[in-house]
Amino acid sequence: MDRHPETLTHHGPPRPWAAFLLIWLVGTILWSLAAIAGTAPPREALPVAAIQMGVAALLALVIWRLTAALPWRPRTWTFLLAHLVMAAIFVTLYAASQGVALRRGRPLGVAIVESLTSPVASWNMLMGGFLYIAIAGVSYARRAEASLRESERARAEARVTARDAQLAALNAQLRPHFLFNALHTVGALVHTDPERADRALDELGGLLRYALRKPSDDVTLRQEWDFAKDYLAFESLRLGQRLRLDTDIDDGALGTRVPPFILQPLIENALLHGAAPTPEGGAVAIHIARQDGTVRLVIRNSVPESGSTAAGMAGSGLRRLRDRLELKYGPGRAAVEATANGGDFVVTVTVPADPEGSA
Repeated sequence: MDRHPETLTHHGPPRPWAAFLLIWLVGTILWSLAAIAGTAPPREALPVAAIQMGVAALLALVIWRLTAALPWRPRTWTFLLAHLVMAAIFVTLYAASQGVALRRGRPLGVAIVESLTSPVASWNMLMGGFLYIAIAGVSYARRAEASLRESERARAEARVTARDAQLAALNAQLRPHFLFNALHTVGALVHTDPERADRALDELGGLLRYALRKPSDDVTLRQEWDFAKDYLAFESLRLGQRLRLDTDIDDGALGTRVPPFILQPLIENALLHGAAPTPEGGAVAIHIARQDGTVRLVIRNSVPESGSTAAGMAGSGLRRLRDRLELKYGPGRAAVEATANGGDFVVTVTVPADPEGSA
């Protein structure tokens, strides 16, 4: 079966450190240029700018946490009030950090008060407001991006789960049908040939081991063909010489992985509508070949003169098979065709020739 997309797990949004670093660098450069334009010597402007931006970087961690606790709802009072309070704290601490950077031996409290009342305090607060908006904006953007990815993965997981449930349900429908027909074969032998009935029961055990495998597991076409051969041997106990079988199997096609029970139901119905209905029996031909990136399975059965030329899996069986293949491969990548050709009924199944182990 196709591999599922990666299992949906929640790792949280990626930390926006690169974006925060970019904001810090841009802020440092802008602050330094403004200070130099105001006659501050470059050797003093750059360290002070780095310290102020460092304070902003530390506060960015607090903002990042705040955006996690306060989802993006800009029209709610709680959202607006929380960010106004946090922005005021950020702006004040950012402006006060200049006094720490330019302390020059003064008491810390005095340096902070002077920085908050200096002529450049308004500039610092404006810069702090810009930084707060930029950091909060980046934080919410990264969280929205992560939420979108999580939603996309969840939708993909839901689609795959629904597809697998459909496929499992279709596969499960095949097994009771197969078991009923197999038991009917054994029952038909019990009264006419007890020895062959006993052998049929032994053969049935092997068939059931394959039939009751996990329905979501793909198999190679070789495994499916081996099962089909065992099934033909099982039915031959009942049909004997009435079954005229012709096979043409391309060994190079048997490595392709396919859903289980892609071949046996076609053969079962070919026997049911071809060899079984009449005393003289009938012919069944099985052809498997690989060509141009696809594998074709062709099952042909003779139709008794008294039977319908549309005998076989022309009804619900073929529809079920088409549904299974579409779920497995997607629309248009596999095909099931049924035709009446003279006295024969032919079913052709075409699937992609995926190499063994690629599913």
